[in-house]
Amino acid sequence: MRVVSIQKYKGNTFIVEFDNGKNAYLNRDIIFQYRIGEDMELSDELFEEILFVSDLRRARERALYLLEVRDHSMKELYVKLRRNYPDEVCRKICAEMKKAGLIDDRRYAERLAEEFINIKRWGKYRAVFEMQRRGISKELAEELVESYEDDSIERLKELVETKYARYLVDGKGFLKVKNALARQGYAYGDINEVLAEYKDFDKED
Repeated sequence: MRVVSIQKYKGNTFIVEFDNGKNAYLNRDIIFQYRIGEDMELSDELFEEILFVSDLRRARERALYLLEVRDHSMKELYVKLRRNYPDEVCRKICAEMKKAGLIDDRRYAERLAEEFINIKRWGKYRAVFEMQRRGISKELAEELVESYEDDSIERLKELVETKYARYLVDGKGFLKVKNALARQGYAYGDINEVLAEYKDFDKED
């Protein structure tokens, strides 16, 4: 295929038009790297190589932007990149980010566990679920959340005292509070134990 024209698009990106009707949006550095000019003949293999290198550049910039905003798991970053780039490109960029220390699933999971358990005051079940949604393996999520289990009853007591105690005036109130706490990931056994301090009720409810 032959290059018909090279026109500035925006910023450092140019539109490269080919005689077969195809267009490629390439960064200036890619054009310089391959010395692309008008009337240049490109083989199909070279054209595919140029597109691959261009995708790598764009995916790398996107990954760095996403990781600057916040941490991501390997899986989470891959899924976001895959929306716009081929599988091979996404895997290569994720591997680069991991090698550079910009992706670390354990480090990210530790931060999530701290946020979900100690800041958002979620129970272990919801914390594990939300960590999995962010690409953390179930095994790692459960391992890290388990380290917070020793004070789970105390956290639950504090949550009830500060947010739900005023609703515990009748049977309906107890049921609503119990369901709300269950949605936040607390075990029914722990919920019943804490609520029993406010009113005697059948623990099998």
